[in-house]
Amino acid sequence: LRTLGGRYRVSDKSVLGEGATAVVYKGMDIDSGQAVAVKVYLKADDQAHEQFMRTINVWNKLAASADGFRRSSDVEDALSRQHSYNNDSIMREVARSLGDVCDDHTFYELVACMDIRRCFAQLLDYSKDEDLEPGVEPGTGELWIVQELGSESLEQEIERRSETGDQMTAPALLDLAWSLLCITWGLHMCGFVHMDIKPMNIVRVAGQGEGDEADETQVAWKLIDLDGAMPAHSPVGMDSDKVCFTPVFMPPELARMMSGNTETIQASRLMDVWSVGMCIMQAIFGVPVLEPWFQEWADETGGNAKFFEWLGDYDTEPIVHGDMEKHLRSISPGLNTILKNMLRKDPEQRFCSARCLMHPTFRQHRRKLLRADSAIQEWMEVRKSLPEVRDYFGEADGKQAHRSKACSVM
Repeated sequence: LRTLGGRYRVSDKSVLGEGATAVVYKGMDIDSGQAVAVKVYLKADDQAHEQFMRTINVWNKLAASADGFRRSSDVEDALSRQHSYNNDSIMREVARSLGDVCDDHTFYELVACMDIRRCFAQLLDYSKDEDLEPGVEPGTGELWIVQELGSESLEQEIERRSETGDQMTAPALLDLAWSLLCITWGLHMCGFVHMDIKPMNIVRVAGQGEGDEADETQVAWKLIDLDGAMPAHSPVGMDSDKVCFTPVFMPPELARMMSGNTETIQASRLMDVWSVGMCIMQAIFGVPVLEPWFQEWADETGGNAKFFEWLGDYDTEPIVHGDMEKHLRSISPGLNTILKNMLRKDPEQRFCSARCLMHPTFRQHRRKLLRADSAIQEWMEVRKSLPEVRDYFGEADGKQAHRSKACSVM
């Protein structure tokens, strides 16, 4: 056992995960008795320090954004940063879909009912230098970060289900897809792109989404590992050591750059949408769906170049097609449509997170989210005389005429 910061006790036997630059341990806050996740960097060199500081800076910006997010002006500002290849057309589609039910300002209020503070595992503490600033801890010479402990990663859940043959049901897969899209939307609303979303970096936090008292309207999963997160539209180049990625979850535009077809790209939120789609696919099929091709070509060539070239070629056959598409349709035609469009190789044709959340497949999830928000309920009291709103919330049984207008609020 060893103690960091005079407060966090960790054991080398309690490893939760290990990467190229750091090890994450299950630790104990001896002041509070709370179990925590402690990320210790393997080296305290310049690269580790840069990642360490980037994580803290991102967390601070996320916290600042979350604190003021529910003020409409902040929501409008956040939405104005939601630039992506197809964002303008999506926002126009939102306005059209709402029709006369509410105006654009009310749409911002509806979006604000999503509590983005629930999208990320909370940063609790970090190592500090002699001046009590973020840095290398005197004495141990280590860099470390303490965060909220997840009860299980998505990767662990998928592996557990694969071992027992307990496949997720269609409703459970829809719940998972909704949750992953929500937490990604939260990150994007704060102006960041994660760049390395994968099942290992998604954790269920204890007390959320489990047990008889679970709140079905809340997101059960949270994003972790923001070492590689970048502001949207940041330049990404071949020589950049800031780019974090995992080949079988990486987006085609990043693979395209890695294969030498372009020297630089911009960090886009659509990259995360691709990676989230791949996470959902792994939950369905039990393994990363691109792993067979990646492994075969890596064994054949001794490197990743062939895989990068194939993934980065927008003209090759789509990911979701043939028998795979038939299987997805048998589970949920709506989820098949969403995944097919999340996994478009060409980012100009790919759904953004807003368009996914607006899809009719998630109508019931939107309704739960809206019902749970007290501010939205007050709004509903004011607008309840509108037949469109009464129908949307089930107060006018059997009336379907205007539902398509109200169901696209997310």
